[in-house]
Amino acid sequence: TPAAGALPGATAPAAPPVAPRKKPQRDLATDPKALRARVHAELRAFVQALAEGEYEEAARSIRQGESEAWDGVRLAAEVRHYQGAHGEIRFDPARVRGHHTTVKGIAPRVFRAQHALLDAEGEEQGFVEGEVDLREARDPEGPLVRLLGIRP
Repeated sequence: TPAAGALPGATAPAAPPVAPRKKPQRDLATDPKALRARVHAELRAFVQALAEGEYEEAARSIRQGESEAWDGVRLAAEVRHYQGAHGEIRFDPARVRGHHTTVKGIAPRVFRAQHALLDAEGEEQGFVEGEVDLREARDPEGPLVRLLGIRP
């Protein structure tokens, strides 16, 4: 029903548009829990792709360095080197927990990340090592971890 004094069939004026509030950008360098969670998720996906022999998928899941590219061929060679010492890379989602990933600051806004590789019994037998550089971006788009190597 129209408001008192309003003409029949008249509609109330539209409310002015409300500008969306900008959410402050998260700074992963000052949020260790968020940084560790993101690094863990990325390295877990990377290890799963390696274990499944999906080397091109693994390459897409990591940040590529400007001077050194990790493509499927290079990753396959790195995995063969690792297999020479330990056998197959295994991925068991039930065993891969957050404590298998460590993130440590090595310089202002630069972090070293390691994700343990487990044997059939769940014992650590090597690790994936990477670097996270947040000097130019607080919460970069795309993969965060630049691979340094797969260490036996």
